[in-house]
Amino acid sequence: MNQIQCNCGAVYEAVNPKDRTQGQDLFNVEYSLSPNWSAKVEYLHLDLGTASLFSAASAASSLSVPISDDLVRAGVNYHW
Repeated sequence: MNQIQCNCGAVYEAVNPKDRTQGQDLFNVEYSLSPNWSAKVEYLHLDLGTASLFSAASAASSLSVPISDDLVRAGVNYHW
């Protein structure tokens, strides 16, 4: 009998009140192909906030860079 398993989750936290929140979103689906085999697809969004960089020559000039990434993974699993 084929089954579909779906998991979703999100974790966010406010690191500094003046900064935006940091966290991650996760979604995955796993489909049972047979009693021992399954296929899966996962999506992960990471948001690690913003990194502030400044020049050593001039502390007045700074650059804010958002640190985030999106990942998609697919795979086949064998269950013993």
